Amino acid sequence: RTSAIVRVPASDPVLTDRTPGVYPVLANVTVAGRTLRAASVFVVPTGAASDVAVIVPITAPPTGRGLLSADDLASLTAEDGALTAVLTGVQGTDAILAVDPAILAAIRALGTTAPATARDWLARFEALPNDRFALQFGDADPSAQVAAGVVPPLAPTSLAAYIDPAGFSGNDPEPTPTATATPSESDTDDESGLPTLDELLDVGATTDIWWPDAVTAEVVAALGAGGALTLTDTTAIAAPSPAAHARAGDARLLVADADVSAVLSTAAMSADALDRAAALAEASALEALPVTGSATVVALDRNPTRSAVALRAAIDAAQALPGARPLGLAALISSESREVTITDQPLATTRIEVVPTLLDGEQRIESFASVIAEPSLLTGAERAEILQLLSLGWTGQDAAWADALDAHAEATRATLSSVAILPPSPIQLVAADAEIPVGIKNDLPYPVTVTLHARSDDLRLEVTESSEVEIGPQQSTRASLPVKARVGSGTVEVDLSLTSPTGVRIGTDQSLEVNVRADWETIGLVILSVLAAAFLAIGAIRTVRRIRRRPETEGPETAATDTAGADTATDADSTAPKEQS
Repeated sequence: RTSAIVRVPASDPVLTDRTPGVYPVLANVTVAGRTLRAASVFVVPTGAASDVAVIVPITAPPTGRGLLSADDLASLTAEDGALTAVLTGVQGTDAILAVDPAILAAIRALGTTAPATARDWLARFEALPNDRFALQFGDADPSAQVAAGVVPPLAPTSLAAYIDPAGFSGNDPEPTPTATATPSESDTDDESGLPTLDELLDVGATTDIWWPDAVTAEVVAALGAGGALTLTDTTAIAAPSPAAHARAGDARLLVADADVSAVLSTAAMSADALDRAAALAEASALEALPVTGSATVVALDRNPTRSAVALRAAIDAAQALPGARPLGLAALISSESREVTITDQPLATTRIEVVPTLLDGEQRIESFASVIAEPSLLTGAERAEILQLLSLGWTGQDAAWADALDAHAEATRATLSSVAILPPSPIQLVAADAEIPVGIKNDLPYPVTVTLHARSDDLRLEVTESSEVEIGPQQSTRASLPVKARVGSGTVEVDLSLTSPTGVRIGTDQSLEVNVRADWETIGLVILSVLAAAFLAIGAIRTVRRIRRRPETEGPETAATDTAGADTATDADSTAPKEQS
């Protein structure tokens, strides 16, 4: 495939005789007997000034995690990363940035342990002079939440679970000059040296703007109730040429030109220069037409894979027409608004349907989280994940989104079952008083405090009703359950359960089977006592009998010994020589 550039001088009569407007261009080229044809347009400007605001979303690929991981950040902010490309594309332009605060929070939460490329990217972003506003966290869809009855839409509650304290210890061997690498005492939470939630999410915005994928009159009214603006496009307005700044009742709107935005979005995503040029030509023609009145708002589609070159070309094309003036956010909002009527757009019903399910899981996590000293470590992470799962970035990725929802549901079940009583084995109780071990697991990365409850309806066994148990992170322990056996024997069922310090039932209840044989202890002692007494008696009798038999057996032996001794003495006397006088 080859290309060539054909230039027509502005003095050519073909151009000089034209009145202001948009003209089609048809080029025919004959090569090797084949005629090639290309269609385009050229615009003769009116010379009148027009204001153009270009809104560029800065988002990341969708994720089921509450925040991007360090590996994700390293990839996205690398030299050829998607976030690097979008930052390069908008740098030096007058584009208005619509920023997902979750991206900034992911970098700031890691502090100096964040990848060097991510910290550099954050420093570049913070140095940009462009106007900006924050998207909902994770670029979640506010319309789906409002349609599901969540008004106002959800917001993050805590990101403490994602903060790496090592990143704020001040021991970074190679610090980079970012605003969040070494936060000062004045901008930290309770002098802990860790950033607050507001600091993590700050994008430098001064205006609250919602940017849903589609709207209805009900959604617009709900989103505008708090004074925020809603960004939509001309397809949602029941008028042929709506103003860029409009109002529907008490709700304020920013209205983007749907046709120009779509064409420039195509150009911003085109890797091929010829395809991009065709889209840019079409955009210039559409922009020259009086579609949205004196000011035009161009809102590029969310696409985290744009190239820097294509993005810059789209921004420049929007604001490059003769007489076009870049329009800032403050000027756009302060311009006169006109009353419009909303035409309901079709909402994403599938996304609406999952909202109640996600919120139900969050409610159960919120109750369960009372087992740890800082419940926000669990509840904050759950809220962040829910918002990420409601991201508009999942649009067109139904299979991947379904997998992410299934993975989240499984993770929620795992969390709710992470603290529980281990299935007990039957116990043989042969003593009147004893302590029965009860195994309790804690799979959470945080220490937990629970209360062990035991109940027995059988009078043969008395149990301690409750006792507090502390378990370290990702550990199991054996809690001692004091019991006392009463008169009688048999099998007794002991019901075991756990509650949090606030009384919330934790885990699944268990039943412990205790075989009570407490009278065996008394019987055993009696038997042992009888046996001991018997052995003592037998030993005493044998000793007495032995003593009594000794005179009868030892007398004759002694006499015989004496007689033998006398005979020996007589023999000795008879054989000895007589003494001579």
